[in-house]
Amino acid sequence: MRYFPLFMDLLERPVLVVGGGEVACRKVETLVRAGARVTVVSPKVEPYLSELSESGKCTWVPRFYEKELMTKDFVQVWATTDNPDLNHQVHKDAKIKVF
Repeated sequence: MRYFPLFMDLLERPVLVVGGGEVACRKVETLVRAGARVTVVSPKVEPYLSELSESGKCTWVPRFYEKELMTKDFVQVWATTDNPDLNHQVHKDAKIKVF
């Protein structure tokens, strides 16, 4: 078995989610319930994510992803777009800047 499942305390820990669609909604909902400080980067988001942002439960950065948005502060990074090339780039940037 190459991978081992781990649990992580995300209370007040910063997490980056790139994308604003249905997959992002599910991921952000779970992260918020875990107490993470979630930042969503996407020029557009589903109404649910907009509501979470307006209520202060997450932060929405309404722009396209750029590697400059990736910092070492994030303990997790999630690429939830429907663009495989962008998801690969997010993964690559996270490996360099975060992990």
